[in-house]
Parts: sequence; structure tokens; C-alpha cells
Amino acid sequence: MGGTLAGTELVVLVGGRTVGLPLDDVSEVIALGDLTPVPGAAAAVRGLVHLRGQLVPVVDLSSAAFQTPGADPVAGTPLVVVEAGRPDEPLLRAALTVDRVVGLGIEAESHLDVAETLFALRMEKPR
Repeated sequence: MGGTLAGTELVVLVGGRTVGLPLDDVSEVIALGDLTPVPGAAAAVRGLVHLRGQLVPVVDLSSAAFQTPGADPVAGTPLVVVEAGRPDEPLLRAALTVDRVVGLGIEAESHLDVAETLFALRMEKPR
């Protein structure tokens, strides 16, 4: 988790912590609708959502970033859709579950490197 300046992040609440997500990685914020389970996926992957013609994995941010499973997502759970990548690697897209969106320009307790978090999930063994 790296540091960035307040105002360049979307601050969210996850498991009682405020976490800053780089605005450059955030595409949009949506509410969870239908969730399709993915048997055998990494533990932090809660399923898939259909978003404008694409299937997007729903990732439990609490589990992926802090190794503490969050509550099971239900209809209406806020999802922060992110796209992030590394040089010479394809962009990864995911919808991160959060407890709530706090806002912009607020100091966060921690700062998330979205690309590293998503790439780490690719390496995680399925459950």
C-alpha cells in the first residue's frame, strides 16, 4: 500500500478502516445487482456481475487487501469498479466491495495499490 495525496483518491470504508483508492484507477461506483457465483475462484472473488456487456469479477476488498473477510455482498452493496495494470501487463478490471463510499479530499488511514492487489489475486490458489 503506497501513499498518495488527499484529493487524488476516492476514500472508502472497508471493515472499519478508511482506504484511499487512486482516482486514476477508479472507473465508476455502482450498486450490486445480480451476482453470479464462480466455483473454484480465489476466496476474495465473490462472483461476477454483468456490466454493460462484460462480466466483471466482484472482489471482497476487505479479504483481498487485509486478509479479513468482509460481509457477504447483497443487492445494493456499493461496488467501486477499478481498472489497473502494470507496465507490459494487461489492465485488470474488477468491482471492489466496500462498506460505503466516504468521498474525495479526505485523509485515509491506508492507501491501496489497486494493481498489486488485483495481480496478487491472480496468483492466489482457488478455494
